[in-house]
Amino acid sequence: MPGFFDDSWFWSMCQFFVLLCTLIIVVRQLGIQRQANMLATLEAMRRNWKSDTFESARKVVCQGFLKNNVKIDKSEEIVLGFFEDMAIYWEKKVLTIDLLWEMYSYYIEHYGAMLRKNIKEIRNQKKDKTFFSNFDKLYRSICEYSKKKGAYPGKTQDELELFANSEIMGR
Repeated sequence: MPGFFDDSWFWSMCQFFVLLCTLIIVVRQLGIQRQANMLATLEAMRRNWKSDTFESARKVVCQGFLKNNVKIDKSEEIVLGFFEDMAIYWEKKVLTIDLLWEMYSYYIEHYGAMLRKNIKEIRNQKKDKTFFSNFDKLYRSICEYSKKKGAYPGKTQDELELFANSEIMGR
């Protein structure tokens, strides 16, 4: 009399469940790895943002804004390059819009509004509309996300000047 465990259907079913469990574990592990990569990226970005080089560049950009400077010099390139990299990480799905909104929307909204003229100027100067286009997309998306969250993303001239002065003072 053949035993219960001799039937091939039973072993096929066991293999199916083992494969299913393995697949679930692999998918969960990939999710955990993605989060770890996101955290590592955010930490590297935070270190850059808080570095002496970046703080100096941010002050120069804000001083230039208060003087109506529309050129893009080294300091503007540093700040815009940071946001351009951030936008690329977002587009490649390394970072999510909700995470960027929580951590950087304040800066994205202010620097995006402050540097619009500078970006327009370099695009006209170089006759290339792609300069800082990734940051442009991120800025618009963050503003839309802010509206969905019930926050007001538009910045008045007074708000931008207040922000610039607070960045210059290091607050």
